[in-house]
Amino acid sequence: MKGAAAPITEAATAPVPQPAGDDLRLPRIDRHVWLALLVAACVIFPRSFLIKEAHTEYFDDPFHVRKGLYYLTHWHQTTWDDHPPLGQMIGAFPMFVTGCWPQEPINPATWGAPMRYAVNEPDQPVHEFIVPRVQPFRSGMLYGHWLRPETILQLIAAWKCLLLLPCIAMIFQWVRALYGLKAAWLATAMLLIDPTVTSQTPTPAFDLISAESILLASLLIWRYFAAPSTRRVVWAGGAAAVAMSIKHTAIIMPGFVALIGLLQWVVRPWWKREIRRREWWSRVRPRLNAIGLGAIVACGAIWAFTLFDISAPNEYFRAATPGIRVHFSWLTELLYRAAEVPWPAGSYLGSIVEAVHHNRSGHPALLFGEKSQLGWWYYFPCVAVYKVPMGFWPVLLLGLASLAWRRVRWAEVSLLAPAVVWSLLLLTSHINIGFRHALPAYVMWMMLAARCVAPAGSAGWNGLRLVVAWGGVAFATVHVLSYHPDYLSYVNFPRLRAGSADKPYWAINDSNIDWGQGLKQIKAWMDAHPQPGRKVYLGLTPSSPWLASVPQSVSYYLGADRALTLRADLPPPTEGLLILSPVWEYGIYEEGNRYGFLKGVPPVDVIGHCTPVYDLDALKAARPSSRPAQ
Repeated sequence: MKGAAAPITEAATAPVPQPAGDDLRLPRIDRHVWLALLVAACVIFPRSFLIKEAHTEYFDDPFHVRKGLYYLTHWHQTTWDDHPPLGQMIGAFPMFVTGCWPQEPINPATWGAPMRYAVNEPDQPVHEFIVPRVQPFRSGMLYGHWLRPETILQLIAAWKCLLLLPCIAMIFQWVRALYGLKAAWLATAMLLIDPTVTSQTPTPAFDLISAESILLASLLIWRYFAAPSTRRVVWAGGAAAVAMSIKHTAIIMPGFVALIGLLQWVVRPWWKREIRRREWWSRVRPRLNAIGLGAIVACGAIWAFTLFDISAPNEYFRAATPGIRVHFSWLTELLYRAAEVPWPAGSYLGSIVEAVHHNRSGHPALLFGEKSQLGWWYYFPCVAVYKVPMGFWPVLLLGLASLAWRRVRWAEVSLLAPAVVWSLLLLTSHINIGFRHALPAYVMWMMLAARCVAPAGSAGWNGLRLVVAWGGVAFATVHVLSYHPDYLSYVNFPRLRAGSADKPYWAINDSNIDWGQGLKQIKAWMDAHPQPGRKVYLGLTPSSPWLASVPQSVSYYLGADRALTLRADLPPPTEGLLILSPVWEYGIYEEGNRYGFLKGVPPVDVIGHCTPVYDLDALKAARPSSRPAQ
């Protein structure tokens, strides 16, 4: 019939033939790409809306939007920051365009009431005091504007979903070029289902945007080295600048460029016995010129992404403060002297120093009940055992096994090389607080695993692999949806451990389980379980008394009289009802183990898959001689 769609044949689903030079030739944009984008949009936009409808902001969200608005409004700031400006500006962009700036007067309807704290001394009555309101510019940056906080978060979620769609198209085309159409659909489905990707989509935090930018830069860098041209080197330099300006996870991008150049210009010709010494030396100079051009483009773009900032870098890192800069070499001291004068992109340079300082000093972390400041090299592989859906493991293992029947082509190194590089970066990181930091490498491994359904062998064997892979994806879909809308707290299956009371957060904690997102769910639980005559205590993540953004969200969503907010510098309560973040229970951010007496106690309920509820009166009656450790 005239105008009927052509049937999808095996040739149409096969990988795109790559040219002799091993340039990564992407398929043309056709109906499959548009269909993938349509499916993705129908999934991520409604899902993100439902997530933000059920959750409040994540703990880091006010910090990121505050910094982003600092840069976008050119408000001078002298506080340290270990993130480049661009990622935070992207997250705060919806607030900027809607006029929700820190200069505007406070709107009481969207601000909330003063917060009540509680002090509970042994054998003494509870003392309460009021903490007055503070300016939203200092703490609750999502509050006090003409728009409600919920509306602001929904706008940010829609903006982040819109930015994710081009990345999905890129992943679809990249996998399709390497392994065929069936593999492209499999990789896209895994990306849309994965709970870590899902939880990071609607938030102002930029872990997912960083992964998207690293993927784009890796693809364009490979394409340049495979088939050099001026246009491609400009695109590669610009993409590398975007990735490096969003998050310092991409700080190794110059080294990655050198690695791809070594692979494409040295290893590949030597492997294929194509090296001619005279010809190789004659290409050194133009290649160095091209690399120099890419570096100039990248440096210029990084400066542009700071909005052409000229400032002293030492305004942006803590190591410049008195009492911290000690035991430095003469070279380091010289660099600190240079950081005292204004430089182009001073905010970016200062954030690099702060990021290095942060990584060296580490971050409080927990793994399998053990606390550490510097983390563990095996942290992310262990957390993956909890956070990667069980249905994905057959796909990942089948992808590894596919090396036995489908040899690795040179074009696949375009994906394998960045996956290995960013995986090694994770193993050396001392900031072990969330699987979200592994997103760049994790997404690449999901893409590589899709090779398991690439055409190879008999039709029956191809069909069997399709059934196994899509069966695993279907199982993962059902299990991940069972956590809706609490995708951030997803754990692939419960682990039993003596004394743990089936608490997954004895093994993994912080933003793997609870990132302060459950205030609306806590309010709904309190409405459904009234406690007349009893005091209700609330401890949110993290337990730092100086972080006023958390109490502000509590006062807005719960009001001033619903619960008494605990402070990290005060003793724990001994009676009443305790709604406690697992970050408090395991004392990640404190020296003492003040809530350790709850570790083996089963909670009366768990709110939002992340926040346990304890009846201290029942616990006291069951163990009258016990007393919380002070």
